[in-house]
Amino acid sequence: MLENVLLALIFASAGIGFLLGHVAWRRTEVPGGRTYAVHMVVHGLWSLFYGGQLASDSATGMAVFDAATATASVFAAFTWLVFVLEYTGRTEWLSPRRLAPMFAQPAAYAALYVTNPVHGLVYDAVTVERGWGVSYVVVEGSSLFYLQILVIYTVLAVGVALLGSFVLRSRNLYRRQTATILIAALVVIAGNLLWVASLEGGENGLDLTPLFFGVNGIVIGWALFRYDFLNLVPVAADTLIEAMDDPVLVFDDERRLIDYNRSAQAVFSLEDDDFEEPIEPLLADVDAETERSVRVTGGSIERNDGDDAIEPERGDAVYQPSRTALTDHRDVTRGELIVFRDVTAQKRREADLEELQAGTRDLMEAETREAVAAATMEKARSILGDPFVGVLLYDDEREELVSASLSDETYLELEDKEMCVDGGIVWETYERGETRILGRDALGRGQYAHLPLEAVLLYPLADHGVIGVGIEEGADVAFSDDDVRLIEILGLTAEAAMDRAAREEELEARRAELAERNERLDEFANVVSHDLRNPLNTADGYLELARSASTGGDEHFDRIESAHARMKRLIDDVLTLARQGTDVTDPDPVAVADAARAAWGTAGAQEGHLEVEIDAVVRADEQRLRTVFENLFRNAREHAGEQATVTVGADEDRLFVADDGPGIDPDRCEEVFERGYSTRADGTGFGLSIVERIATAHGWTISVGESAAGGAVFTFHGVEFED
Repeated sequence: MLENVLLALIFASAGIGFLLGHVAWRRTEVPGGRTYAVHMVVHGLWSLFYGGQLASDSATGMAVFDAATATASVFAAFTWLVFVLEYTGRTEWLSPRRLAPMFAQPAAYAALYVTNPVHGLVYDAVTVERGWGVSYVVVEGSSLFYLQILVIYTVLAVGVALLGSFVLRSRNLYRRQTATILIAALVVIAGNLLWVASLEGGENGLDLTPLFFGVNGIVIGWALFRYDFLNLVPVAADTLIEAMDDPVLVFDDERRLIDYNRSAQAVFSLEDDDFEEPIEPLLADVDAETERSVRVTGGSIERNDGDDAIEPERGDAVYQPSRTALTDHRDVTRGELIVFRDVTAQKRREADLEELQAGTRDLMEAETREAVAAATMEKARSILGDPFVGVLLYDDEREELVSASLSDETYLELEDKEMCVDGGIVWETYERGETRILGRDALGRGQYAHLPLEAVLLYPLADHGVIGVGIEEGADVAFSDDDVRLIEILGLTAEAAMDRAAREEELEARRAELAERNERLDEFANVVSHDLRNPLNTADGYLELARSASTGGDEHFDRIESAHARMKRLIDDVLTLARQGTDVTDPDPVAVADAARAAWGTAGAQEGHLEVEIDAVVRADEQRLRTVFENLFRNAREHAGEQATVTVGADEDRLFVADDGPGIDPDRCEEVFERGYSTRADGTGFGLSIVERIATAHGWTISVGESAAGGAVFTFHGVEFED
């Protein structure tokens, strides 16, 4: 009866070994799965062969099974070591170059054991003993036999030491998993030690090591379900998680904490007692749907419930949680991993850039350089949070940098209350045009030694001046690369705003000058209109009286009347020239064809022919454009005759007026626009000059050449057409 129970237990141990080997072999995706499978199969063979020896009735059968048992037993220790090496992450020892000599030793010993009847090197004698209702082989080992036992226990000790070291290093789930594996191994080692002790005591006891294999299998089987052994990769996962700078939390499917790294321990103030404890309060503020950013203050999480991004406050950290489901090989969710990515710097930069963007609008809306300087100072102080900020602008008259806007702290520390610079580090920055960061040593040697500054950041605002930001003395901070970039962006924006303000001031001065000039022209026109027309009208009146009282000499009166008419035309042309010379500041969309046809009707050229080859709209002063056409139409009629054909057209950004008259001498093309130039005795010489003056007032240029019909063509360049 006892015999049957013992054999059943030994063969059951073999079955457990084969079963665990099969399960582990199927987990090819898990590092360590194959090596553990091989180890358990060797354990199963050891139990199977030893059970065969105990069940055998013949001496030959017992000898064969004894040799097989010895072979499996020596290989078991080495397969155990290979598994431990891979499990604890020492995979550099698993190269073929190192594995080959490692397994050469047990292979050589097994060969010697099998062939011992020939040479007798391993054992001296073999006897058959009986106990527990079975017969079993007992060998009388030689020195080589006990030396091999020493080798085996050395290998086992190395494996135990590696696992023990890993248990001490781990402070998470893998400590318990590894401890379970270690206990299971120690059970087998303890059973084998009992057998070795019986040999040393001369008791020649039965080797019950295979029975302990069964206990080992039961413990490992429990670990399969309790700690998901073979589903977790302890070293790989533990090393990866621990190496991450971001906090990492791992939970099981019951929301119990099973792992975390040192970053998470510091951020969330975790203790070892938190393992396997539900920590819903910690997870409650992590949004599983949107993974919005969270702020961590003093170990507690503050969730962002709104649409706006959480902004970091001094002393707080902002994290972006990322959740990953942990599934096994059957895609069953076994837990969850949450990585809290530290986005504090990113959020702070975003907040600074948003504030800088809002400040850009303020800068660009400022009307003067002084207003831009004030807005720049406020934004620099707000973005960097440093109290000492100042903007200095170059004064052309004084030829030095003068404080345009200072923070209150800077103003209070100044001795003269106005910072005027024509030398020193600030002036050097202005002249060099380079961003500079200076420490306390550099500040202490110059005119700023009295300022309580630890460091200063200086940025040149091109030709406008310099912006300076100072860190308060004693502060344990320094200017970062982000600080420099933000000041450079702010400085570039301030430069553009100051350029725009300078242009606006220049434009405003030009407008005032134009207004004054136009006012003088109007005064001149009024003087000409009043002081010349009135005497001329009086002369016309006396001419009529003289003509009515005279009885002859009408030809003299006709000459006087003709002279008066010429004087009126001269006055009209001079007034037109004066009034049309002002710049066009507010042009309107004008249809060229409509303006040309209207001018044709008022130019007295009805007997001729007008061809309009353009259906476009230009930006112009409509009345002045009609004046241009009227003068050119009159010019064509005067030189080409009453039947002249005039063409109005356009080509890209050019507008032209052409006629079929005799044309203009190429050598005289430049002279035709001069005031007073005319080829007719009764001409005033102002018509084409007025045309040129109006073109210039629009920002156009005019040229004259030969038309396709052989006449003259006047071309306006730089005309702005509407799309």
